[in-house]
Amino acid sequence: MRALCCGYQRKEAVPEYVTLAKTEREDLERMAYERGLYLGDLIGTLLKPEIAKWRKNRPVEHDADLGP
Repeated sequence: MRALCCGYQRKEAVPEYVTLAKTEREDLERMAYERGLYLGDLIGTLLKPEIAKWRKNRPVEHDADLGP
């Protein structure tokens, strides 16, 4: 089953927006379709490794800057 719709409705989900050229957006939509994912889920999947790397490499003292 393809998860092409409504990933943003998950309880823990928060929608975000990205700015892309029209051709990049079209390619991203094709990539999501080919992988059987909702577009937002694909973007999240692509970003997760970068977020994990950022968390691992950032100094601990910055945690207090943003609160809980």
